[in-house]
Amino acid sequence: MNNTIYDVIIIGGGPAGLTTGIYCGRSGLKVLIIEEDLIGGLANKSYHIGNYPGFPGGVNGVDLMDEFYEQAFHSSVQFQYESVQCLHMNESIKLVETNNNAYKTCAVILATGGRPKRVGAINEEHFIGKGISFCTVCDGADTKGKRVLVIGTGDSAVDQTTFLAQFAESVVISSINPIGQMDCSDKDKLKMLPKDKIQFLWNTRVYKFLGEDHLTKAILQDQNTKEYFEMICDYCFEFIGFTPNTHLVKDFVHIDKEGGIITNEKMETSCPGLYAIGDVRKKVLKQLTTATADGAIAANEVRKYVEQVNKGGRVVGWSGGQ
Repeated sequence: MNNTIYDVIIIGGGPAGLTTGIYCGRSGLKVLIIEEDLIGGLANKSYHIGNYPGFPGGVNGVDLMDEFYEQAFHSSVQFQYESVQCLHMNESIKLVETNNNAYKTCAVILATGGRPKRVGAINEEHFIGKGISFCTVCDGADTKGKRVLVIGTGDSAVDQTTFLAQFAESVVISSINPIGQMDCSDKDKLKMLPKDKIQFLWNTRVYKFLGEDHLTKAILQDQNTKEYFEMICDYCFEFIGFTPNTHLVKDFVHIDKEGGIITNEKMETSCPGLYAIGDVRKKVLKQLTTATADGAIAANEVRKYVEQVNKGGRVVGWSGGQ
């Protein structure tokens, strides 16, 4: 066990977690960020972010997250690359157990984001990693000269299609929405799509994936006519949303019907000393800017919480009203 007692441990090193780390570090708190994968989280998968303030021409997600990391590092934030297994939140000093160690802390901030939702089509699980992917940064280069199907209606689908069009012979976007309606926060994104390579299939759902060792076809259904039709595709990328990663705390905090952790406006959960920020919590808009805002708010509240704990005061948690 690591005998250091941190003021706050942040689980997750995406935009929300890094922002919290920067604010907490600059306020003099002893901060540890634990990340099991890549620093920067899902923002790393955004080829072009056009609506983050301060970048009129847009910014690459990886580049932006590198800057976040550098700022957190220079704010005296410590990092460990481990997988958190469980939390012990009953005492004033909490315990965070990972696959390699155990860490003590006054407060815990959960910034674990979410995992990709599946479309639920027949044979989907069989072809994951064999043509079906959720990550263009990981697999986009493999689509060079290939026919690609993208499933989704929002920002991620459009952003990733722009990226894939650099490599693929053609990209077809299957959208459940009516003709011409994409759920983008920035409508200018649609204008940036290279129209010579991209086609839309409106009002469609994927019913079945086909192939042997690798994906070769998809069967789709027109939601108006209910007719099925076949599409040849070498790769399929799914961007239909995320399920919040709440497995560490689902048994002792309030969670909404969509799986998001319920917090108050201070980012407090129903468990004293535990905060939730970013895509893991219930919120009306999940964007990079709202993730960083969550992080700043949580950092301010954690600072006050730690001061109260250090003074030996009684900490009263939020009731968790829904």
